[in-house]
Amino acid sequence: MRVLVLGGEVEDMPQRISRSEVAVLDTLGAEGAMAMGELAARVRMPLSTATRVVDRMVERDLVQRERPEDNRRVVRVALGQAGQRFYDEALAERVAGTERMLEHLTATEQDELLRLYRKMVDGLLPQADAEKAR
Repeated sequence: MRVLVLGGEVEDMPQRISRSEVAVLDTLGAEGAMAMGELAARVRMPLSTATRVVDRMVERDLVQRERPEDNRRVVRVALGQAGQRFYDEALAERVAGTERMLEHLTATEQDELLRLYRKMVDGLLPQADAEKAR
């Protein structure tokens, strides 16, 4: 499936957002504004592809480009108003979905699940990053 079709429609929100666009929105929402090259690397796209994706998103106010005053050669990308609304609603849906799944576990089971997740994260990340993730 090349296009994600949203279930509901937010006021002024485009109905179709591609997977690439979702990756950009999710990355910028979670990590904040970043340089175009860094964004391309984070979403694992060639810079030229990421630039085309961002071009389409700028037109729909999902993202915006910024040029820092201290270095005008750098192009930073940040969420636009529509993109921020999409990210906030998607995050709320993720949290609600997780809460629905956890309802079926006892408090002890939830604690054990959290312990196991932490163990997996500790095994994947270098030690300094693992401490930050907690």
